Amino acid sequence: MKIIKNIKDEELKYYKCISLDTEWTKNYKIKNGNKPFAFSIIFFNDDIESLDIINESLHFKFISVYVDNEEEFPQLINLLNEYLDSSKFNLLLGHQVISDLHTFVHYSEHYNNITSDNIVKWISFFKDRNNNKKIFDTRFDIKNRLTIKSRRLVDICFDMKIKNQKDLYKQPELNKSMTALHRDFIQNNDDSIREKLSVMNIRHNLSCILVYELYKKNLFLEEYININRILYNNLKTYFNYIETENFKNIMSI
Repeated sequence: MKIIKNIKDEELKYYKCISLDTEWTKNYKIKNGNKPFAFSIIFFNDDIESLDIINESLHFKFISVYVDNEEEFPQLINLLNEYLDSSKFNLLLGHQVISDLHTFVHYSEHYNNITSDNIVKWISFFKDRNNNKKIFDTRFDIKNRLTIKSRRLVDICFDMKIKNQKDLYKQPELNKSMTALHRDFIQNNDDSIREKLSVMNIRHNLSCILVYELYKKNLFLEEYININRILYNNLKTYFNYIETENFKNIMSI
């Protein structure tokens, strides 16, 4: 299992908020057939400076986890459960995050050696999020701000003047489906695929944070910001993909 992070375990206590995104292969033909294969978390506090957003100078702490093979699914789920200790965090962000949480819990039912109690706890928080304020979902919880009907994350970002990809209908890392790309990675052990999907995963984390902060602060940007420049500054020493022409092209959109 590949774990990439810029946060030490002893630093976790200094952060009270997390943004979660996960990836899984799709199989709706069998019960609980969707297989999680990656997750990423950005750790932050709810006091981000507006200028750090406007100037694209935001720094963040993260962990990115991606399996090497299907035998590591139990490890992946156990590790996410370990990080999602709700007693340590006041807020969890995500986009359709209930799907992320349910996918991990449902697939854990295939194994006997998995603990998912922390993940289940966040599911209960989601159901009562209007009262407990422990979860903010960027698909469902933005009220009276957007000028569009779409609730896709890329559209929400664009409406709030956050550029994250050149083509609104195609993520730059995806030349085929997520399931097909992950299958290619498993069959060919092509780490460039894993890097692309991991960076895309972290982009989703960061997108949710920026959307949440702009919404919470009632901040309207005068000019577009490019989320990929923030990613570059934070990830360039961790992912080779960040230095490729493909990524540098989307930094200039």
